[in-house]
Amino acid sequence: YGFKVIAGKEGTGTTTGTVEETKVSKDETVTFKAGNNLNINQNGKEFTYSLNKDITGLDKITLGSDGQDGKPGVSIDGTKGTVGINGVDGSKADITTKAGKPGVNGADGETITRIEYSDKDGNPHTVATLEDGLKFAGDNG
Repeated sequence: YGFKVIAGKEGTGTTTGTVEETKVSKDETVTFKAGNNLNINQNGKEFTYSLNKDITGLDKITLGSDGQDGKPGVSIDGTKGTVGINGVDGSKADITTKAGKPGVNGADGETITRIEYSDKDGNPHTVATLEDGLKFAGDNG
């Protein structure tokens, strides 16, 4: 025979399928395939895997660091519809959207979508807008 092959992993990589050493005869062809969101570039005998420019079909993405080794700085959770941010000073917030309360100052009106965030202790806070009836000195003219 020619050689042996086996799938492996490194770092946070994963393997699937039947991971076992397989003999390849001198006349057989081994095919390298790019899975979801991957690209494979062949240049002669050299193969380079990379992420696609546009990533799709993921449930969660975690990026960066909040200043502590191994801790995420930004996370996007598609299943919950949230964006989480962890700051270097220990601050933390999860941002999402929610149906707002109707009307201004308790009066009946249309419900609009609100931006809501939860602080590091899990307390929810709703972001106000000008449509809520906020008045500023520049509005009195």
